[in-house]
Amino acid sequence: MAEKYTYDVFLVSAIEDTEFADMVARRLRALKMKVWFDKKRDSRTFDSKDARNVEKSRNMLVLWSKAADESDWVHAVARTGRSRNILVQTAIDDVVPRDPFHVDDRIDLSGLTSRKLVPGYASVIGVLGKSQGRKGLEDYLPLAPKDRAAWFKKHPKDPIAVAASSKAAANAPYVSEMRARQKEWADWTPAKAAGLPAGVPDDLALVGGIADKVKIGLSGLGISSLETLAMLDDERHKELEADLGLRKEQILREEWIEQARELLEGKPPRAKVDLALWTRFQETAVSEPAEPVPAMAMPAAAVSVETPPEGKDHIKIGILTAILCLIGLMFLLAWVFGKDERERSAAGMNVCPAGEYPVFPVDPDG
Repeated sequence: MAEKYTYDVFLVSAIEDTEFADMVARRLRALKMKVWFDKKRDSRTFDSKDARNVEKSRNMLVLWSKAADESDWVHAVARTGRSRNILVQTAIDDVVPRDPFHVDDRIDLSGLTSRKLVPGYASVIGVLGKSQGRKGLEDYLPLAPKDRAAWFKKHPKDPIAVAASSKAAANAPYVSEMRARQKEWADWTPAKAAGLPAGVPDDLALVGGIADKVKIGLSGLGISSLETLAMLDDERHKELEADLGLRKEQILREEWIEQARELLEGKPPRAKVDLALWTRFQETAVSEPAEPVPAMAMPAAAVSVETPPEGKDHIKIGILTAILCLIGLMFLLAWVFGKDERERSAAGMNVCPAGEYPVFPVDPDG
Protein backbone atom coordinates (compact mmCIF):
# COMPACT_ATOMS: atom_id res chain seq x y z
CA MET A 1 0.00 0.00 0.00
CA ALA A 2 1.47 3.32 -1.05
CA GLU A 3 2.17 5.88 1.62
CA LYS A 4 -0.07 8.93 1.74
CA TYR A 5 1.60 12.27 2.36
CA THR A 6 0.03 15.57 3.33
CA TYR A 7 2.93 17.52 1.84
CA ASP A 8 5.15 16.93 -1.16
CA VAL A 9 7.89 19.20 0.20
CA PHE A 10 8.85 20.33 3.69
CA LEU A 11 10.75 23.58 3.05
CA VAL A 12 13.51 24.46 5.53
CA SER A 13 15.25 27.83 5.82
CA ALA A 14 16.59 30.30 8.35
CA ILE A 15 14.24 33.04 9.50
CA GLU A 16 16.62 35.52 7.89
CA ASP A 17 16.05 33.83 4.50
CA THR A 18 12.24 33.91 4.69
CA GLU A 19 11.83 36.12 1.61
CA PHE A 20 13.94 33.82 -0.60
CA ALA A 21 12.22 30.72 0.80
CA ASP A 22 8.78 32.23 0.14
CA MET A 23 9.74 32.78 -3.50
CA VAL A 24 10.84 29.12 -3.78
CA ALA A 25 7.58 27.97 -2.15
CA ARG A 26 5.54 29.96 -4.68
CA ARG A 27 7.50 28.43 -7.55
CA LEU A 28 6.94 24.91 -6.23
CA ARG A 29 3.22 25.53 -5.70
CA ALA A 30 2.96 26.80 -9.28
CA LEU A 31 4.10 23.29 -10.27
CA LYS A 32 1.18 21.87 -8.24
CA MET A 33 3.33 20.69 -5.32
CA LYS A 34 1.94 20.79 -1.78
CA VAL A 35 4.51 22.69 0.25
CA TRP A 36 4.86 23.04 4.01
CA PHE A 37 6.43 26.40 4.72
CA ASP A 38 5.72 28.68 7.67
CA LYS A 39 6.87 32.13 6.62
CA LYS A 40 5.61 33.57 9.93
CA ARG A 41 7.74 31.21 12.02
CA ASP A 42 9.47 32.92 14.94
CA SER A 43 10.38 29.84 16.99
CA ARG A 44 13.99 28.64 16.86
CA THR A 45 13.27 25.35 18.63
CA PHE A 46 12.45 22.10 16.83
CA ASP A 47 9.34 20.74 18.58
CA SER A 48 6.92 17.81 18.28
CA LYS A 49 4.66 19.71 15.86
CA ASP A 50 7.59 20.19 13.47
CA ALA A 51 8.44 16.49 13.80
CA ARG A 52 4.86 15.47 12.89
CA ASN A 53 4.88 17.70 9.80
CA VAL A 54 8.19 16.16 8.70
CA GLU A 55 6.60 12.71 9.02
CA LYS A 56 3.77 13.86 6.72
CA SER A 57 6.18 15.08 4.03
CA ARG A 58 7.49 13.13 1.03
CA ASN A 59 10.62 15.29 0.65
CA MET A 60 12.54 17.86 2.66
CA LEU A 61 14.21 20.77 0.84
CA VAL A 62 16.75 22.71 2.89
CA LEU A 63 18.13 26.08 1.79
CA TRP A 64 21.62 26.33 3.28
CA SER A 65 23.04 29.78 3.95
CA LYS A 66 25.27 31.37 6.56
CA ALA A 67 22.21 32.18 8.64
CA ALA A 68 20.82 28.65 8.18
CA ASP A 69 24.11 27.07 9.30
CA GLU A 70 23.94 29.13 12.51
CA SER A 71 20.32 28.05 13.17
CA ASP A 72 19.82 25.16 15.62
CA TRP A 73 16.27 24.74 14.24
CA VAL A 74 17.52 24.23 10.67
CA HIS A 75 20.13 21.73 11.81
CA ALA A 76 17.62 19.78 13.92
CA VAL A 77 15.06 19.57 11.09
CA ALA A 78 17.72 18.71 8.50
CA ARG A 79 19.06 15.87 10.72
CA THR A 80 15.54 14.42 10.87
CA GLY A 81 15.20 14.58 7.09
CA ARG A 82 18.64 13.09 6.59
CA SER A 83 17.83 10.17 8.89
CA ARG A 84 14.66 9.47 6.87
CA ASN A 85 16.58 9.77 3.58
CA ILE A 86 14.20 12.46 2.22
CA LEU A 87 16.61 15.40 2.37
CA VAL A 88 17.38 17.46 -0.76
CA GLN A 89 20.08 20.03 0.02
CA THR A 90 20.67 23.33 -1.76
CA ALA A 91 22.87 26.37 -1.18
CA ILE A 92 21.85 29.99 -1.67
CA ASP A 93 25.31 31.37 -0.83
CA ASP A 94 28.86 29.98 -0.49
CA VAL A 95 28.47 28.53 3.00
CA VAL A 96 29.79 25.06 3.91
CA PRO A 97 27.43 23.78 6.65
CA ARG A 98 28.63 22.09 9.81
CA ASP A 99 29.00 18.36 10.37
CA PRO A 100 27.45 16.15 9.11
CA PHE A 101 26.13 18.21 6.20
CA HIS A 102 29.53 19.41 5.00
CA VAL A 103 30.09 16.05 3.32
CA ASP A 104 26.83 16.09 1.37
CA ASP A 105 26.27 17.49 -2.10
CA ARG A 106 24.38 20.76 -2.31
CA ILE A 107 22.61 22.10 -5.44
CA ASP A 108 23.45 25.72 -6.17
CA LEU A 109 20.40 28.02 -6.18
CA SER A 110 22.25 31.33 -5.89
CA GLY A 111 20.86 33.88 -8.35
CA LEU A 112 17.38 32.34 -8.47
CA THR A 113 14.60 34.97 -8.53
CA SER A 114 10.88 35.04 -9.26
CA ARG A 115 11.71 35.99 -12.87
CA LYS A 116 15.06 34.27 -13.43
CA LEU A 117 15.76 30.54 -13.50
CA VAL A 118 19.14 28.99 -12.76
CA PRO A 119 20.38 25.53 -13.83
CA GLY A 120 20.37 24.30 -10.23
CA TYR A 121 16.63 24.90 -9.89
CA ALA A 122 15.90 22.55 -12.82
CA SER A 123 18.02 19.92 -11.03
CA VAL A 124 16.01 20.38 -7.83
CA ILE A 125 12.72 20.01 -9.72
CA GLY A 126 14.05 16.89 -11.42
CA VAL A 127 14.91 15.27 -8.06
CA LEU A 128 11.60 16.28 -6.43
CA GLY A 129 9.58 15.30 -9.50
CA LYS A 130 11.20 11.86 -9.67
CA SER A 131 10.37 11.14 -6.02
CA GLN A 132 6.75 12.14 -6.71
CA GLY A 133 6.49 9.97 -9.83
CA ARG A 134 6.45 13.04 -12.10
CA LYS A 135 9.13 12.30 -14.67
CA GLY A 136 10.15 15.05 -17.05
CA LEU A 137 8.89 17.84 -14.79
CA GLU A 138 12.17 19.73 -15.20
CA ASP A 139 11.52 19.90 -18.97
CA TYR A 140 8.35 21.87 -18.33
CA LEU A 141 10.16 24.81 -16.69
CA PRO A 142 11.66 26.59 -19.75
CA LEU A 143 8.55 26.16 -21.95
CA ALA A 144 6.64 29.22 -23.12
CA PRO A 145 2.83 29.05 -22.63
CA LYS A 146 2.26 28.47 -26.34
CA ASP A 147 4.64 25.46 -26.30
CA ARG A 148 3.15 23.61 -23.32
CA ALA A 149 0.39 21.77 -25.18
CA ALA A 150 2.83 19.10 -26.41
CA TRP A 151 4.14 18.54 -22.87
CA PHE A 152 0.56 18.23 -21.54
CA LYS A 153 -0.17 15.64 -24.23
CA LYS A 154 2.96 13.68 -23.32
CA HIS A 155 2.19 13.81 -19.56
CA PRO A 156 -1.64 13.74 -19.41
CA LYS A 157 -1.78 12.50 -15.79
CA ASP A 158 0.61 15.08 -14.37
CA PRO A 159 -1.11 17.52 -11.92
CA ILE A 160 -0.15 20.46 -14.16
CA ALA A 161 -1.69 18.81 -17.22
CA VAL A 162 -4.82 17.88 -15.25
CA ALA A 163 -5.18 21.47 -13.97
CA ALA A 164 -4.66 22.87 -17.47
CA SER A 165 -7.26 20.46 -18.87
CA SER A 166 -9.76 21.47 -16.17
CA LYS A 167 -9.16 25.15 -16.87
CA ALA A 168 -9.57 24.59 -20.60
CA ALA A 169 -12.85 22.75 -19.99
CA ALA A 170 -14.10 25.58 -17.77
CA ASN A 171 -13.15 28.17 -20.39
CA ALA A 172 -14.52 26.21 -23.35
CA PRO A 173 -17.93 27.97 -23.43
CA TYR A 174 -16.24 31.35 -23.14
CA VAL A 175 -13.75 30.54 -25.92
CA SER A 176 -16.57 29.33 -28.18
CA GLU A 177 -18.59 32.49 -27.50
CA MET A 178 -15.55 34.70 -28.08
CA ARG A 179 -14.88 33.07 -31.47
CA ALA A 180 -18.52 33.57 -32.46
CA ARG A 181 -18.28 37.26 -31.56
CA GLN A 182 -15.06 37.64 -33.52
CA LYS A 183 -16.76 36.12 -36.56
CA GLU A 184 -19.75 38.45 -36.13
CA TRP A 185 -17.53 41.54 -36.05
CA ALA A 186 -15.07 40.34 -38.71
CA ASP A 187 -16.06 42.92 -41.34
CA TRP A 188 -16.92 45.75 -38.96
CA THR A 189 -15.40 49.20 -39.54
CA PRO A 190 -16.19 52.60 -38.01
CA ALA A 191 -17.16 53.89 -41.47
CA LYS A 192 -20.00 51.34 -41.65
CA ALA A 193 -21.28 52.20 -38.16
CA ALA A 194 -24.41 54.30 -37.67
CA GLY A 195 -22.61 56.62 -35.24
CA LEU A 196 -23.37 57.95 -31.78
CA PRO A 197 -26.80 59.54 -31.20
CA ALA A 198 -27.07 63.33 -31.13
CA GLY A 199 -25.68 64.84 -27.95
CA VAL A 200 -23.68 61.78 -26.87
CA PRO A 201 -19.93 62.54 -26.83
CA ASP A 202 -17.19 60.11 -27.81
CA ASP A 203 -16.41 59.10 -24.23
CA LEU A 204 -14.65 55.91 -23.08
CA ALA A 205 -16.48 56.19 -19.74
CA LEU A 206 -19.58 54.78 -21.48
CA VAL A 207 -17.83 51.39 -21.77
CA GLY A 208 -18.60 49.12 -18.82
CA GLY A 209 -15.41 48.30 -16.90
CA ILE A 210 -13.51 51.49 -17.78
CA ALA A 211 -13.22 53.59 -14.62
CA ASP A 212 -11.80 57.13 -14.53
CA LYS A 213 -8.28 55.93 -13.64
CA VAL A 214 -8.26 53.37 -16.45
CA LYS A 215 -9.67 55.96 -18.86
CA ILE A 216 -6.78 58.33 -18.08
CA GLY A 217 -4.30 55.48 -18.49
CA LEU A 218 -5.77 54.46 -21.84
CA SER A 219 -5.65 58.07 -23.05
CA GLY A 220 -1.98 58.27 -22.11
CA LEU A 221 -1.34 55.15 -24.20
CA GLY A 222 -3.09 56.53 -27.29
CA ILE A 223 -6.56 55.03 -26.76
CA SER A 224 -8.69 58.14 -26.26
CA SER A 225 -11.75 57.47 -28.43
CA LEU A 226 -14.33 54.74 -28.92
CA GLU A 227 -13.11 54.26 -32.48
CA THR A 228 -9.51 53.51 -31.46
CA LEU A 229 -10.79 51.12 -28.78
CA ALA A 230 -13.17 49.44 -31.25
CA MET A 231 -10.28 48.69 -33.66
CA LEU A 232 -7.93 47.25 -30.99
CA ASP A 233 -6.10 44.08 -32.10
CA ASP A 234 -5.13 41.09 -29.96
CA GLU A 235 -1.46 41.97 -29.50
CA ARG A 236 -2.21 45.58 -28.58
CA HIS A 237 -4.82 44.67 -25.96
CA LYS A 238 -2.30 42.38 -24.23
CA GLU A 239 0.21 45.24 -24.11
CA LEU A 240 -2.43 47.55 -22.64
CA GLU A 241 -3.31 45.02 -19.93
CA ALA A 242 0.35 44.77 -18.95
CA ASP A 243 0.93 48.56 -19.03
CA LEU A 244 -2.22 49.35 -17.02
CA GLY A 245 -1.81 46.52 -14.52
CA LEU A 246 -5.10 44.88 -15.56
CA ARG A 247 -5.98 41.23 -15.09
CA LYS A 248 -5.01 38.90 -17.91
CA GLU A 249 -7.63 38.86 -20.68
CA GLN A 250 -9.68 41.51 -18.81
CA ILE A 251 -10.29 43.53 -21.99
CA LEU A 252 -11.63 40.44 -23.79
CA ARG A 253 -13.64 39.12 -20.86
CA GLU A 254 -15.33 42.48 -20.21
CA GLU A 255 -15.80 42.92 -23.98
CA TRP A 256 -14.50 46.48 -24.19
CA ILE A 257 -14.01 46.24 -27.95
CA GLU A 258 -17.52 44.90 -28.58
CA GLN A 259 -19.02 47.52 -26.25
CA ALA A 260 -17.24 50.33 -28.14
CA ARG A 261 -18.57 49.00 -31.44
CA GLU A 262 -22.12 48.72 -30.08
CA LEU A 263 -21.97 52.34 -28.89
CA LEU A 264 -20.75 53.48 -32.30
CA GLU A 265 -23.71 51.61 -33.78
CA GLY A 266 -26.00 53.84 -31.72
CA LYS A 267 -26.88 51.16 -29.17
CA PRO A 268 -27.18 52.17 -25.48
CA PRO A 269 -24.55 51.08 -22.92
CA ARG A 270 -24.93 47.76 -21.15
CA ALA A 271 -24.36 48.88 -17.56
CA LYS A 272 -27.05 50.85 -15.71
CA VAL A 273 -24.63 53.51 -14.52
CA ASP A 274 -23.32 54.05 -18.06
CA LEU A 275 -26.87 54.11 -19.41
CA ALA A 276 -27.72 56.88 -16.93
CA LEU A 277 -24.73 58.89 -18.20
CA TRP A 278 -25.81 58.24 -21.79
CA THR A 279 -29.37 59.48 -21.02
CA ARG A 280 -28.02 62.58 -19.28
CA PHE A 281 -25.95 63.45 -22.34
CA GLN A 282 -29.03 63.17 -24.55
CA GLU A 283 -31.25 65.21 -22.21
CA THR A 284 -28.63 67.95 -21.98
CA ALA A 285 -28.44 68.12 -25.77
CA VAL A 286 -32.25 68.41 -26.08
CA SER A 287 -32.56 71.10 -23.39
CA GLU A 288 -29.88 73.32 -24.91
CA PRO A 289 -31.40 76.37 -26.74
CA ALA A 290 -31.38 76.30 -30.52
CA GLU A 291 -29.00 78.58 -32.38
CA PRO A 292 -30.49 82.10 -32.81
CA VAL A 293 -32.07 82.84 -36.19
CA PRO A 294 -30.61 85.89 -37.95
CA ALA A 295 -32.81 89.04 -37.65
CA MET A 296 -33.15 89.34 -41.44
CA ALA A 297 -34.88 85.97 -41.59
CA MET A 298 -37.45 86.83 -38.90
CA PRO A 299 -40.86 88.41 -39.48
CA ALA A 300 -41.11 92.11 -38.62
CA ALA A 301 -43.38 91.42 -35.67
CA ALA A 302 -40.88 88.92 -34.27
CA VAL A 303 -38.00 91.38 -34.59
CA SER A 304 -39.82 94.04 -32.55
CA VAL A 305 -40.39 91.69 -29.60
CA GLU A 306 -37.75 92.18 -26.92
CA THR A 307 -36.00 89.08 -25.66
CA PRO A 308 -36.62 88.62 -21.95
CA PRO A 309 -33.55 88.67 -19.74
CA GLU A 310 -31.96 85.41 -18.68
CA GLY A 311 -32.92 83.80 -15.38
CA LYS A 312 -29.83 85.08 -13.59
CA ASP A 313 -30.61 88.67 -14.69
CA HIS A 314 -34.10 88.34 -13.16
CA ILE A 315 -32.52 87.42 -9.84
CA LYS A 316 -30.09 90.35 -9.94
CA ILE A 317 -32.86 92.86 -10.76
CA GLY A 318 -35.05 91.44 -7.97
CA ILE A 319 -32.27 91.78 -5.38
CA LEU A 320 -31.48 95.37 -6.46
CA THR A 321 -35.20 96.34 -6.32
CA ALA A 322 -35.54 94.89 -2.82
CA ILE A 323 -32.54 96.86 -1.58
CA LEU A 324 -33.87 100.14 -3.01
CA CYS A 325 -37.31 99.53 -1.48
CA LEU A 326 -35.71 98.85 1.91
CA ILE A 327 -33.73 102.09 1.77
CA GLY A 328 -36.88 104.05 0.81
CA LEU A 329 -38.80 102.47 3.70
CA MET A 330 -36.09 103.48 6.15
CA PHE A 331 -36.27 107.12 5.00
CA LEU A 332 -40.08 107.07 5.29
CA LEU A 333 -39.99 105.72 8.86
CA ALA A 334 -37.38 108.29 9.84
CA TRP A 335 -39.55 111.08 8.50
CA VAL A 336 -42.72 109.84 10.26
CA PHE A 337 -41.16 109.24 13.70
CA GLY A 338 -39.12 112.44 13.55
CA LYS A 339 -42.19 114.69 13.17
CA ASP A 340 -42.60 115.48 16.94
CA GLU A 341 -38.93 116.31 17.30
CA ARG A 342 -39.12 118.71 14.39
CA GLU A 343 -42.13 120.47 15.98
CA ARG A 344 -40.31 120.90 19.32
CA SER A 345 -37.26 122.31 17.59
CA ALA A 346 -39.49 124.78 15.75
CA ALA A 347 -41.06 125.86 19.13
CA GLY A 348 -37.66 126.49 20.72
CA MET A 349 -37.74 123.47 23.05
CA ASN A 350 -35.27 120.62 23.42
CA VAL A 351 -35.61 117.24 25.15
CA CYS A 352 -33.40 115.64 27.81
CA PRO A 353 -34.00 112.75 30.22
CA ALA A 354 -35.23 115.22 32.90
CA GLY A 355 -37.83 116.70 30.56
CA GLU A 356 -38.14 119.54 28.09
CA TYR A 357 -36.16 122.73 28.47
CA PRO A 358 -36.22 125.97 26.50
CA VAL A 359 -33.56 126.85 24.03
CA PHE A 360 -32.36 130.42 24.56
CA PRO A 361 -30.73 132.23 21.73
CA VAL A 362 -27.12 133.25 22.30
CA ASP A 363 -26.45 137.02 22.30
CA PRO A 364 -23.38 137.61 20.21
CA ASP A 365 -22.67 140.89 22.07
CA GLY A 366 -22.63 139.20 25.50
